[in-house]
Amino acid sequence: MSEYLGIDVGGSSIKFSLMDDSGQPTGQPFSIAHSGHDSRGALEVGLHRALTEGTPSAVGIGSPGYLSVDRKHVLFAANLGWSNFPIVDFVSQIVGVPAFLDGDAQVAALAELRLGAARQAKSALYLSLGTGIGCSVIVGGKVLAGAHGMAGNAGHSPVARNLKTCACGKSGCWETVASAKALIDMSEKSPLDFYAACQQADADALVILDEWVEWLALGLTPLLGLLDPQRVIIGGAISEYSDLFVERLAVACSSHLLGADYVGVPEFVPAQCGAHAGVLGAALLAIDGMARSAK
Repeated sequence: MSEYLGIDVGGSSIKFSLMDDSGQPTGQPFSIAHSGHDSRGALEVGLHRALTEGTPSAVGIGSPGYLSVDRKHVLFAANLGWSNFPIVDFVSQIVGVPAFLDGDAQVAALAELRLGAARQAKSALYLSLGTGIGCSVIVGGKVLAGAHGMAGNAGHSPVARNLKTCACGKSGCWETVASAKALIDMSEKSPLDFYAACQQADADALVILDEWVEWLALGLTPLLGLLDPQRVIIGGAISEYSDLFVERLAVACSSHLLGADYVGVPEFVPAQCGAHAGVLGAALLAIDGMARSAK
């Protein structure tokens, strides 16, 4: 049975996981932390570690940022400092097997489509909340690509102009006020401590949570009006704390979305694959890539 290596590149860590061709993990996923400027080194360290745990037939990579149409280069990734990085060749040369690239939110959505919360949905919007915001659209059993393969890339949409400068250099991007990192920056607490404070109905923590949810809703509502998804899937590391805000987010979106008065809002659910959606989806990308190559 063949093995495939999935890589999920994030703004503060890179996750790795081996999967067999039936879609089951063959080992324990692991991650390598980085601070952005050393992300290429972290990627190389993780690849060498993965090779000690298995022998993949192919590698799938989910990366944030803007990717080349041929899916060979990361043209720009704000939180990583990458510019025209030939990541497919970089990975292939180290591992010695073919590598396949797509957006981090796209591969996470693929995992939810095949293995998780999007399996029975006619349409869904996948939202990954981490260092930035990743977004992907699922329609008719497929992850929507778009003309340049960037459909759903909404994290740098301006919703808070002149409020905060983003890592991309622009002002007021959605992810500066509504990502998981933005919430932690606002609270000045660790995710676990902030979660505990909210669970204990700490008034200051709940004020911060409601402000963050409002920013999240302001960026999400136009997407709901445009796409009319059946389901909104909340992914990323923050998905394990989603019981705090999923209902709040639905209410906030309902207050902004005119159609909510007539047809309601989509179902809001946590990602069933959780924080591992990206790395599992990347492995599925590798499986699909090899299947296409064999035809």
